[in-house]
Amino acid sequence: MKNIITFLFLILIFSPKSDAQTASDFTVTTITGETFNLYEKLDEGKYVFLDFYFTTCQPCINMIPDMNAIFETYGCNNSDEVYFMSIDYGDTDADVIQFKDDYGSKLPSASGVEGGGNDVADAYSVEFAPHLMLISPERQIVANIIGSSEESMTTALEDNLISPNPEACSVVSSVTDVFTEKLNVYPNPANDNLILSWMNADIKVVEIHNIFGRKVMRSMVNGAEGNAVLTIDNLPTGAYILTTHTAAGVNGKVLFQKVK
Repeated sequence: MKNIITFLFLILIFSPKSDAQTASDFTVTTITGETFNLYEKLDEGKYVFLDFYFTTCQPCINMIPDMNAIFETYGCNNSDEVYFMSIDYGDTDADVIQFKDDYGSKLPSASGVEGGGNDVADAYSVEFAPHLMLISPERQIVANIIGSSEESMTTALEDNLISPNPEACSVVSSVTDVFTEKLNVYPNPANDNLILSWMNADIKVVEIHNIFGRKVMRSMVNGAEGNAVLTIDNLPTGAYILTTHTAAGVNGKVLFQKVK
């Protein structure tokens, strides 16, 4: 796919519902180690909005502000109607983490290499990027969008009677990339110990995943104390993702570096 020039930008192509194709099931692993299965999500009665991209795709980069706006308008994956997932092609978890850090994409994402995105893009015959798909709870591909704009994405959602729900963004989801402003993690980079402090959150569990999505540490904490110290001297040097969990799910994520 990367060898094909990403033209056709801002061209909208819809598949009529009467001729809609059945979507193939797939399972991917996000860069934070969470598993996403298409049919499981559809069986919850939700539409699934897929965003196929790769990290050096300039139109994909240009699209991020519009995609973030749509993501937030329709509930940040906390809506009862639609769930958003980005599927990378050809890149590693580390590449995707850097991409999200550089450009601020808010959607959960599976890399092409470790996350399984390559197989999904091949199964769906994705040849251009950005390429968006909307899949109905009946497992039908009801919209294809090659290239994109906020208007074209909104049209696809409105044509399928999916309602905006920006208020849902205040609800924490276990698979939504939520970066809480009230969570402090320091020092960063860290050597022996990592210090956490937070406000107004009943944090119960702290987890650390490596850049390949593998959980390397899990620690129970007392949310009422508002702070915790994690010993990380046994971790190899590298980049890690720390997540904090309340009873409702993930409420904070921080990328940090472990140094010698």
